[in-house]
Amino acid sequence: MKTIRNFATTAALMLVLGIGMASETKKGTSLPYSDTEPEILEYLDKGKPIFRKKGDKVFLNMLNLQGDKIEIKVYDSNRRLLFKEIVSNELTVEKAFNFEKAYKDNYVVVVKDSESTYLERVSVK
Repeated sequence: MKTIRNFATTAALMLVLGIGMASETKKGTSLPYSDTEPEILEYLDKGKPIFRKKGDKVFLNMLNLQGDKIEIKVYDSNRRLLFKEIVSNELTVEKAFNFEKAYKDNYVVVVKDSESTYLERVSVK
C-alpha cells in the first residue's frame, strides 16, 4: 500500500512540474522569442568573397553589409602590383578579371576587408 501511495505521489508531482514548465515555455520566459512577436537579432554576417573561375576569367562577388572599405589588388609572380581598387559603402562588391590576353605567369587576386585578407591564385599557361 505504501508503494502505491509513493508512486502516486511521485507521478502527481511530476505531472504538476511538467505542466508548470510547459506554461513557462508558452509564456516565452525560457525561450528567446515568443509565438506572437519575433525577436530581431543584432547579427550581421561578415561576407567572405566568392571567387569563380571560368576559363581564364575570374569573377569576384562579396557581400559587404556594413559598408566597410574593401581593397582589391592583383599581383604577378614577381609581386608587382598590376591592379588596385578600393571600394567603400557598397553592399555588394562585384568584379571580373580577364586573364585571356595576359602573359603566361601566376597571378594572385587579393581582397582585403577590415578584418581579413583573402587570396585567389590564377595560373595562365
